[in-house]
Amino acid sequence: MLSQDAQEEIFKIVNEKLKILYPSDCYDEDYNEDSETHYEDLMYAVGADDISWGASKIVFWFGELKDYVIKIPIIGRYDDYEEDYMDYNNAQHDNIDCFNNKNDYCGLECSIYSFVCNHYDNLVPCFTASYYIGTTDHGIPFYACERMKSSISHSRRVKVSENSKSKARLAYDTYGAVGGLDEYILGLFYEHYGEETVYELLNFIYNYGIDDLHSGNVGFNQDDKVVLIDYCGFYD
Repeated sequence: MLSQDAQEEIFKIVNEKLKILYPSDCYDEDYNEDSETHYEDLMYAVGADDISWGASKIVFWFGELKDYVIKIPIIGRYDDYEEDYMDYNNAQHDNIDCFNNKNDYCGLECSIYSFVCNHYDNLVPCFTASYYIGTTDHGIPFYACERMKSSISHSRRVKVSENSKSKARLAYDTYGAVGGLDEYILGLFYEHYGEETVYELLNFIYNYGIDDLHSGNVGFNQDDKVVLIDYCGFYD
């Protein structure tokens, strides 16, 4: 767990950097031909070393934070290429509190992690840790998440034993792509955590409707074990 002192230290470092951002910076740029320029400008503006983004969140890498990345939620999207914004309103899952904030997918991810820690001890190692750190003066919440080595999509394929492959193939044939996990990723989970934990994980993903677990949202931690990096799902 991230101690209160550590959270305060991260807040001190990051809040100062993010003060320049306004909520209007945090809308999905997928429909804007200058989206890459937009996000690169954000990276330089806040003094980050790197940036990545998806439909629901922006991720910053700061040199001052060796063990964590900073995530901020994308709160909506452009409507039909116009300068009108529509807020996301589906960041929620059954039986998981999401800070009463339906357009904060980072907040939902943080809630899911807390929920797992409180109710599913065996599954905690399968998820990257995610913590709410604070909110900027302009009302943008930000979160610290464990820094991973790489996502599956940016990693060289790791060898999986025939036993784990066989279990993954059977699970895939029986249950399908639960949450979007493919056979290779399932095999990695069997290899690293064992059959009992994977069964519990698949049930958790299915029961709480978590999806969008493609290879970019799954990766390897610092111990080279497969983990879920981005597990809030996405319903725009």
